[in-house]
Amino acid sequence: GPKGAIQKSLGVLSKTWGESLMRHFALGFAQMSFVILGVIIGIILMIATASISPMVSIIILGLVVLYVIGVVLLFQILNNIFNTALYVYADKGIVPSAYPQELLQNAFKAKQKKKFF
Repeated sequence: GPKGAIQKSLGVLSKTWGESLMRHFALGFAQMSFVILGVIIGIILMIATASISPMVSIIILGLVVLYVIGVVLLFQILNNIFNTALYVYADKGIVPSAYPQELLQNAFKAKQKKKFF
């Protein structure tokens, strides 16, 4: 039933939380980089076209907003797709056909302890 499904999901999550967290931060950093780059380019274009026509700057602002929304949606979709593949692999041991087996296997490699000396 639902209780068993929730317990099963919690078990899989507890097994993969560290890997999932690291991937989440890596995707977040990439997303932030794309957003910042797009905003900087948008600001430069707005400043460059402000003397031509304020309407062009407003259009560029709208395009930048759409770009940011698109980047956020794309990375959210990518995150959900990888989470689903990782869950299937962690739960059933099956590698979805779109992913190389090494990618998902490396998500579960035991971390080596670093020695100070």
